[in-house]
Amino acid sequence: MTHSLFIFRPALLFVGLFLLTTSLIAQTTIKEEADLIKEIWGKEKKALVDAYMEFSPAEADAFWPVYEEYSQKSRELTAERIRVLNHYGNNYGKFTGEDADLMVKTVLDNQAAVAKLQKKYYKKFKKAVDPVRAAQFLQMERYLQSSVWQAINNNIPFIGELEKSRM
Repeated sequence: MTHSLFIFRPALLFVGLFLLTTSLIAQTTIKEEADLIKEIWGKEKKALVDAYMEFSPAEADAFWPVYEEYSQKSRELTAERIRVLNHYGNNYGKFTGEDADLMVKTVLDNQAAVAKLQKKYYKKFKKAVDPVRAAQFLQMERYLQSSVWQAINNNIPFIGELEKSRM
């Protein structure tokens, strides 16, 4: 395999910076930013995975059906997290203790659901391809997810941050 995460990261960093710059320049809402990310990762993520993993024809035949199933379920969890972010953005500055508590619980439950999904599908991926290849994919998947969420989080103010800056 000629690709490594070390080589792959600059391309991902470029995409992440593009997302960040796009959101700052266009001053997108959280929903618009989420739609942009879903568009980029939803349509191009498969190509990134394919280029990084360099599947043999036999591996590709076994991997992609599992990937498509996994991606659908993953998108559902992403949509849930985006709903939480939209709620946060729409209610920023009006958060009660109950709102904050519900948001934290929902985010933590979502993260647990993502981990559970990845654990479940790791078993399926390692049956489709070998455990090393499945681990490579999962490492890449987690890197992509954390990069996307980091870009989003960099554009979301902390609770109370804007109020402090006005003082």
